[in-house]
Amino acid sequence: MFKKIIILIILFIMCIGIFGYKSKNQFLGITGPFYELDEAYELSFITKEDLKSISYLYDNRFNSIVDFSLNMEIENEIKTSYLNFHFLNNDMTIDDVIIEKYFGTYNNSIALMIRYVDYALFTTALNPKIIGGVEINYTNSFRILIYKN
Repeated sequence: MFKKIIILIILFIMCIGIFGYKSKNQFLGITGPFYELDEAYELSFITKEDLKSISYLYDNRFNSIVDFSLNMEIENEIKTSYLNFHFLNNDMTIDDVIIEKYFGTYNNSIALMIRYVDYALFTTALNPKIIGGVEINYTNSFRILIYKN
């Protein structure tokens, strides 16, 4: 039994060496200047107060309490970055990228939901995500990302 455990550990280490370690963003297909909320928080791009604000705005995103808008230049920069840092076919343009919702800019970090036109939305029941003691109640497969360039 002990030998089997040792062999499994060695195989695991070899797999990491062969395939390399990938960050959470790489597994999700997100690279470049895009970060999940928990990573942005851990990297101090956003604060706990920022998370509270983002969570509040996310929970009320359909009520139009506050409707932020990005200027067109920044929006095009974000869309271009999104295209450049994802595995895509080369026929896609920034017209194929949609910023679903913009939740504000926090310390030069832009909170948003972004997707491709053909993104399949999953509306399964999802568990809340707790980051820095702040609960984000995701209701579908979209995730709030932080764009930091």
